[in-house]
Amino acid sequence: MTMGLLDMQKYLASRPPTEAPPFRIAVLRNIMLDSIEPALRYLGDRIGLNVDVSFGEFDNIFQEACGCGVGSVTQDTDCIMVSMFLDGVSWDLARNFASLDKSAVKAEIERV
Repeated sequence: MTMGLLDMQKYLASRPPTEAPPFRIAVLRNIMLDSIEPALRYLGDRIGLNVDVSFGEFDNIFQEACGCGVGSVTQDTDCIMVSMFLDGVSWDLARNFASLDKSAVKAEIERV
């Protein structure tokens, strides 16, 4: 059965609070992903996890990952989910990868 966002939110609202310790997920992104939170919490609940989701500041992936952001990534973070629109980081890797030779790919990876 496929569940939509509203179904997941209704399911989560109908569940009693879990006693499981929190499983903390930090979401770092440069695209809008806020609507993924109910899905992460729903899927976590289905396998017995008490998922707690926090979002880093928009388009501050590198700063958050190295501990210079708003604090989404802490020593208590269990999982970091990174979602990036690659075009903004490297047009060549995103759009011209197939036409690049090995040395050009390596140079672009090092640049990024």
